Amino acid sequence: MPNALTYYNRGVKHQDAGRFNDAITDFTSALALDSSLVSAYVNRGLAYSDLGKYAEALADYAKAIALNPSAQNAHFNRGTTYELMGRYAEAIEDYATAITLYPNDAQAFYNRGNLYRELGDLKKALNDFNDAIRIDPTLTRPYTNRAGVYFMLGLYAEALQDYWVVVQMDPNDSLALNNIGTILVNLDRLSDALPFFERSAQLGFRDAQQAAAQIRRELGLTT
Repeated sequence: MPNALTYYNRGVKHQDAGRFNDAITDFTSALALDSSLVSAYVNRGLAYSDLGKYAEALADYAKAIALNPSAQNAHFNRGTTYELMGRYAEAIEDYATAITLYPNDAQAFYNRGNLYRELGDLKKALNDFNDAIRIDPTLTRPYTNRAGVYFMLGLYAEALQDYWVVVQMDPNDSLALNNIGTILVNLDRLSDALPFFERSAQLGFRDAQQAAAQIRRELGLTT
């Protein structure tokens, strides 16, 4: 007869393959045999969240945390679920706990930074993006979103520098290319902006197509 770990491991395989309902079934079977299996609660919570069943996900994360308050992934995943629900204050609290438990979690800093930005606390957002980049400078999204905050603050040189880093890491990042063009337009450097919009448009970014057409008209490049 399968034991709890057998069901749990099979549930993880289902989860990795995107078969969330099957994963939930196996995690439930695992917990029926061992109700202290924290990882089964965490993974079942994640599967519920992936299915949009947020109440069930929160219940599972709460059980995991009750069993092990130091379960960092339970706090992180619950923060993600709260974020999806628009409950930003609670999400920030859980991300903060996750960071306390594992201070090198770049993703937790990044996620919390995004929430601070949404709430208009740009200073805290910058601090979190800075920490995410410090921990893992290979991630492009913290650079992209830090650049966005710099742009909001009118710090165009700093924003350009971050977008340059993104484009160096991924030359086909159409959003970064478009945003470089936008900053250059704000600096009245239309000729410099045009190739960035054109490249972004080639990669399928619609706003860049319109921006490139507008610049060509302003520069008298249309026939």
